[in-house]
Amino acid sequence: ELADCEVIGPQGSDPIAPPAIRADHSRILCVSSQVTGGRGSVCFGGFSCVLPGEGGSAFRLVDSTLQFYGHATATRGGPGGDYVLSPTGTGGPGGTGLHLVSSTALFAGVTPLGGQGGTGPSGPGRPGVGWIADANSNVTFASQPGPSCAGTGTPAPGATLTLTLRAGPGDLPALLL
Repeated sequence: ELADCEVIGPQGSDPIAPPAIRADHSRILCVSSQVTGGRGSVCFGGFSCVLPGEGGSAFRLVDSTLQFYGHATATRGGPGGDYVLSPTGTGGPGGTGLHLVSSTALFAGVTPLGGQGGTGPSGPGRPGVGWIADANSNVTFASQPGPSCAGTGTPAPGATLTLTLRAGPGDLPALLL
């Protein structure tokens, strides 16, 4: 479970940066959080590489379930690596916001976005895509921010506070205190 936090993947040193969150056979709940893939590796014009690296995915899920709820939150692929110290060359491609393999994802009030392409003397790299899913995966987008909680009463020692948790069919209701 992630609530009110920011997760940024590490910068890449290979052709593709690592994802911010990789999950195998897992169940993930994110609420009001920012998740961004790692920046692609920088290419120094033939001295250390041939091309700058691709940004990492925000999420890479295998046989897993993700529920992501929030207001003004984001899941975004990492930016592509930059191409520097060369007269030509484009930046690396941006990363994918969500990459699913045999997995299920529900986004309520959140949209996965691709990362920006890196910079280069011949132009930027291509932007990443919002999400990629294989034929065994399912992605659902809901316009509402998902479950809600309302309280009545005064939160004070000895006082009564009534909490009402509302969730739709198929939602995972959770109260994080």
